[in-house]
Amino acid sequence: MKRAVVAFILILAGVFALFTMLDRNGDFVAERDLWRINNRFAKASRDPQIVPDSTFRQIVADYNAFIQQYPESHLARVAHILIGRVYMVKGDLAKGREKYEEVAKLYADEPKIAVEAVADIGRTYAIENNAQGVIQNYERVIREYPLTMHGMQAPILLTKLHASRGDTQRAQDAYRAGIAHYQKLIKEYPGGSTEFNALRSMGTLYLAGGDRRKAIETFGKVLINFSDQKYMTSKRVATIVRTINTVAIVDLKDYDFPLSIYREFIKAHPQHPYRPRFEQIIESIELLKESKVTLDTAPQR
Repeated sequence: MKRAVVAFILILAGVFALFTMLDRNGDFVAERDLWRINNRFAKASRDPQIVPDSTFRQIVADYNAFIQQYPESHLARVAHILIGRVYMVKGDLAKGREKYEEVAKLYADEPKIAVEAVADIGRTYAIENNAQGVIQNYERVIREYPLTMHGMQAPILLTKLHASRGDTQRAQDAYRAGIAHYQKLIKEYPGGSTEFNALRSMGTLYLAGGDRRKAIETFGKVLINFSDQKYMTSKRVATIVRTINTVAIVDLKDYDFPLSIYREFIKAHPQHPYRPRFEQIIESIELLKESKVTLDTAPQR
């Protein structure tokens, strides 16, 4: 197994463990014990081809012992996932998939955990260069875990995968199905985090499908309809505004489209703390538009 793949798996493991551990409930001892196992796993993963199989077997045994010792800890979920990743690093991908299926069933009532295991199944297929396995895995995530972040991203990744393989028809089919999927979620779960995430994902999918105007329109809806700062953090605003401006002004040469969005935002939310920022953006775009008009109408020499 290439070391780059190993490093990628370890990064994923670290991100998932950190995400899960953010909701702490005084599990200091459990965290310490899991960290010790993780540290040995990381060392063994640096060059797994020269590490004895017995080392990986012991790491798996230690994770299992951890689960038995702390069955009620939220970190037991992490340990289950990491056992599958030990098999991935070791190169026993079939065994890894078997473990992940076990985790998905064990945490069937906790989609955020189960989907991590199912997503890793897709990664095992990717390591094998099994495109059909990856495709089927994306379809499974969309079908079984639509409200998770993996579920939101899957239609986008599936469309891009078909496109990267040169399968234009399947890419178009996946694109249309993905848009319909997001529209269905928006209709079924209006006004909350699901609609917010579905709108953002739909905007990204529109971009992937080349429908820039619908993408801008959708991102505009995100700004205006979800102005509450619990959704629209400063970082998210910056990302969405940058996308709107880049696509509208740079790609489409349309200055009025983003101006209409930002003016509508101010009209809908006159007391919003982001209003001064949008007023500055409007002023900047107007200056750009004026400069563009001046350049276009200047006499040619």
